Amino acid sequence: MKSNKIRKDVFFGSMGVVTIDLLQLVISVIIARALGPEGRGTYSLIVGFTGILSFLVGLNTASANSYLAGSRKFPLSDLLGGSIIMMFVTWLFAIIVGFLLVYFDAPFIRGINPNQLYFVLLVYPFALSQNYFRGILIGTKNYVKTVRADVTGFLLSVTTLSLCFLFGWISLWAAVITWGLIAVTTTTMNLYSVTREIPNHLPSFNRKALIEQIRYGARSYFAKTMTWVNNTSDIYIGAMFLTKAEIGYYVTAFGLANKLWIVPNSLGASIVSRIAEAPDGKPQLLKLSSQITFFITLVLGFLLATFGYLIIYFLYSKKFSASYIPLLLMLPGIVFKSISLLMMRQLQGTNRPTVTSTIAIVSAGTHLGLNFVFIPLFSFNGMAIASSVASLLEFALLFYMIRKTTGYKLTELLFLDANAKAYLMSALKKYGQSNRYTRRFFSR
Repeated sequence: MKSNKIRKDVFFGSMGVVTIDLLQLVISVIIARALGPEGRGTYSLIVGFTGILSFLVGLNTASANSYLAGSRKFPLSDLLGGSIIMMFVTWLFAIIVGFLLVYFDAPFIRGINPNQLYFVLLVYPFALSQNYFRGILIGTKNYVKTVRADVTGFLLSVTTLSLCFLFGWISLWAAVITWGLIAVTTTTMNLYSVTREIPNHLPSFNRKALIEQIRYGARSYFAKTMTWVNNTSDIYIGAMFLTKAEIGYYVTAFGLANKLWIVPNSLGASIVSRIAEAPDGKPQLLKLSSQITFFITLVLGFLLATFGYLIIYFLYSKKFSASYIPLLLMLPGIVFKSISLLMMRQLQGTNRPTVTSTIAIVSAGTHLGLNFVFIPLFSFNGMAIASSVASLLEFALLFYMIRKTTGYKLTELLFLDANAKAYLMSALKKYGQSNRYTRRFFSR
């Protein structure tokens, strides 16, 4: 099972994801304190505009790269060439659709400076292509390189925002531009890393590879777009009923809650290529990952529920104290969503994107319907309720499919067995021995 390699990927991947999440937290705190709830809500609507474009025009061909690179079906140069072609095609469609949405003042972006939305359109190819290049690197087990690129991008963004805040130049425009800086930096670094994996450092064109990318992307298109619907569309539905400040309360709560996904994100990304290249799909890898993830996420969720109000009060200021109630309401869904992310990776890694698409459609449809019901009744708290219910439904459906394909019971995926406990203790001991402050204790 190459556990040492996986442990290394998970360790460095987790450290990288933790670093990225901390940097994202710093960015959100700076924006929240400088712009207040209204500015925080407006910023989220602006940078989330790329999600709408991907939902409308993207074929999700980027999702094919991890699987195809991991399964060694085509040379990396062919995957890179196909990615570049699809990136430009998608960008052209995105420019047309995005311009029409802004020009006709779509209700979910009404009241936002159109120039800021046009800037997002300009940067969109970088935001889009980083997923293509990241997928290739993950498929070739170079996950650490993708994390390094993300950390560099967010570090530059934090530095820029901090200087703007220090000298009093902070504004909504400054926040949006630094978002673009992240996209440009991470894309450039990931592209460089991909070309280093190719013998002549150049992309090539292979019609079969491009068709396979499109075919795989089309089959998993709804899974990806429905994931966006589940995670982001609620703020645009809310924008039709609520103020920008109320949107700011909700995105602040969601931003804190989704920090619980650190473990499944790092685990899932590092094992997806190993699942793709294994004949049996390595279900034992899912079992171990799920047990560890649920344990850690449950503990962190309890701590966040206990100290969440104080965290919001001291980090974001008293103005955001209304974010605590939606934080509590969405935590059950967030905890079980962490396992759903891994089960989704398992099904995608074993080439079952149609199954994940079907489940995502059902979950997203439920989420959309509940938002239109609960937001008018419970304001921004209604978005949290709808999110939690949809996430629990998605978990139930994914588990049903995993049970059919692996035979695992619910308790086998959620509760630590002897193997998972030994893995955790080994990882903890290894980390303790490598840290100079705890080395003496763990060496006993």
